[in-house]
Amino acid sequence: MLSLHEMRLSPFIQWIRSAIHDPFEQLSRGERMVRYIWQVLRQGAAQLSEDSASTMAAALTYRTLFGLLPMTVVGAGVARAIMGEERFTQFLHDAIEISGLNLVHISDIQGETSLGSWLSNLITSGMNVSFTALTWVGVLVLIYSAIALMVNIESCFNVICRSKNGRSWFKRIPTYWFILTFGPIAAAVGIWADQQVASIIHEFVGWAWLLLIVQKLSSFLLCWGVLILLFRTIPTVKLGFIPIMIGGASTAALLMLGQASLALYFNHALSLKQMYGSLGLLPIFMFWLYLMWLIVLLGLQVSSILDSVSDR
Repeated sequence: MLSLHEMRLSPFIQWIRSAIHDPFEQLSRGERMVRYIWQVLRQGAAQLSEDSASTMAAALTYRTLFGLLPMTVVGAGVARAIMGEERFTQFLHDAIEISGLNLVHISDIQGETSLGSWLSNLITSGMNVSFTALTWVGVLVLIYSAIALMVNIESCFNVICRSKNGRSWFKRIPTYWFILTFGPIAAAVGIWADQQVASIIHEFVGWAWLLLIVQKLSSFLLCWGVLILLFRTIPTVKLGFIPIMIGGASTAALLMLGQASLALYFNHALSLKQMYGSLGLLPIFMFWLYLMWLIVLLGLQVSSILDSVSDR
């Protein structure tokens, strides 16, 4: 005999089954939405296994670590020429603050430090590298590291989007240069606008809760805009703008949730300081990169699925 709870769920389950299996012409608007969501979930579950998203995220994590300093040297050189060194340094600190890396702390015998400050010091050392001080071997390694990371990102994005053809090198170089130069500038403009709005609210309104909402919303919008730029320019297959917006929004939300969850876990769960001390920041950063890339790949896959379903 069915329980009362099962009896209440039975009509709902039957409605879901009807929405999935009945002819599309006979479905109501709500049932068509259920059918649409079911198609996305079914196709996404199959593609997650086929695309090996976890393996690609691991490869991108390695490439990011390998190309972090070269990418910093290239991007910082362009950004500092436009923004100035002082503004670029402030932009770097603001970007790390928005990323949530300052929330992850670890301590050793020398005191406590955050993942954000560790990464900031690492990037600052890369900013101080001068092209004139590098040998031709160093310049080649610098260029190779930056290009290899972008090529790997494009390859993974093309796998997700089911693209079999890559760009020619005549198209890759301008695209990569545009991303490396325009990306930091656009992010800097977004952070500057966020600071201006926060300053106005703090000065004229003074509501702490409103300031917190605006900061979270601006962080979401900034992340959303960067993801739309990446999803639109890197894959060789041009996805629809609406699927890209939906996939980018879901990715930005998951990234913000992942940042908060990661900080909460490492600050309150089993601490790595007992095993590694300050060296524990490296595996934490690697795991943060892996989680970030996995979420980005899943978000792009959502965009690809929505684009393919909307074409049917």
